[in-house]
Amino acid sequence: MNPIEQQSEIVRRIGPSLKPIPHGGWMTFKSHPELPGFPTHTFDVIHKEHYYFKNCTGRSSRECELTLQFRTVPGQTTASIEKDLTRLLAAIKREHPGFNCTLEIPARGTESGWNQAPMECPSGHALVRALAEGQTIASGEQSYVGAYGRLGNVGDGNIIQEKLGIPTVQYGPGDIRIYKEWPTPDERVLLADLVTAAKAVAHATVCLCG
Repeated sequence: MNPIEQQSEIVRRIGPSLKPIPHGGWMTFKSHPELPGFPTHTFDVIHKEHYYFKNCTGRSSRECELTLQFRTVPGQTTASIEKDLTRLLAAIKREHPGFNCTLEIPARGTESGWNQAPMECPSGHALVRALAEGQTIASGEQSYVGAYGRLGNVGDGNIIQEKLGIPTVQYGPGDIRIYKEWPTPDERVLLADLVTAAKAVAHATVCLCG
C-alpha cells in the first residue's frame, strides 16, 4: 500500500475530526454525563516526503507520519488508548497484509505538558456553584455548567488538579464557537464579557474566601 493510502485507511477507521467517537465502536470508554460529545479527536499533522522536493523531516519517501490528538473522558488512560489503537491497526493489517506502521503514544515531543489526564470537578462542588452563581448575577442570564462549546476539558488546570489534587475548573470570557476554526489567528473577546467574568470571579472569591 502507498504510505498515504495507509494513513487514509487509519483516518477513515478512526473517524472525522471533532466528531464524537461512537460508543461501542473502536474506542473503549464510559460516557461522562458532564462531557457530552466526548471523547473526540483531531488530526493535526501529516508528513510525507518525496524525492522531487526538499526533505523537511529526515524521513524516506517510503514513510508517512500522522500526528493526532484525543480529548478523553475520565477513566481513559494512555494505556487504554494505546490498546484501542493497537487493536484498530491490527484489524487493518488483517485486511491489508501490506499495511505496515509504528505506533508512538504519547506522540514524540508531547510526553511532557501536552499529555494530560482528563479533569473533573463535580457540578455540586462549592467552587462550581460559586462561579455559576457569580456568572448568573453578573450577566443577568442563567449560567451554563458543562463542557458544551469547548474543545474538551483540558488546560493548565488539568496539571494542577492531577498533580496537586486542587479542585479546578475552567472558566473565562468569550465563546470559541464564533470562530470558523480553532486555534484562530484573530482570537478576541468582548470587553463586556471580560467585565462579566471579573465580576463572577470576584463573587466566587468572596463566597469561598470570605
